[in-house]
Amino acid sequence: MPTIKVSDHTLQLIRGQAREGHTFACTATRSADGRWQVAGLTLDGPQHAGDKLEFAIRPEDLTIAPGGLKATARVIEPLGAHTLVTSEVNGALFRAVLDSDLKVSPGDELSLVPKTDRIRWFDPTTSNAVREST
Repeated sequence: MPTIKVSDHTLQLIRGQAREGHTFACTATRSADGRWQVAGLTLDGPQHAGDKLEFAIRPEDLTIAPGGLKATARVIEPLGAHTLVTSEVNGALFRAVLDSDLKVSPGDELSLVPKTDRIRWFDPTTSNAVREST
């Protein structure tokens, strides 16, 4: 699973799916309206000169709700107060830390919604963080 180390925290990246079935690192592409497409999800993001960015999110910054990233649960790990779910998003393994009350089984289809204020964006050429303009 591709990750970026930021300070003491690890962020996971969603890799997009190339036509031939290979993954590529630049997962967010600018749409015609200036928003960003990430694994089938349209998100607001930073104003950036390029047309591609890397999207990153911590596993604990996802919730289950309609309209999110389409994920298929692969491995379920109950951890007491939380459940670590390793899923597949756009052909790549992707983890989410979810509430332990949620009943999830391998093969279940999930909709993972990122907390928008917790999304991080990176320039795919330099790997530098790209800040949202205010």
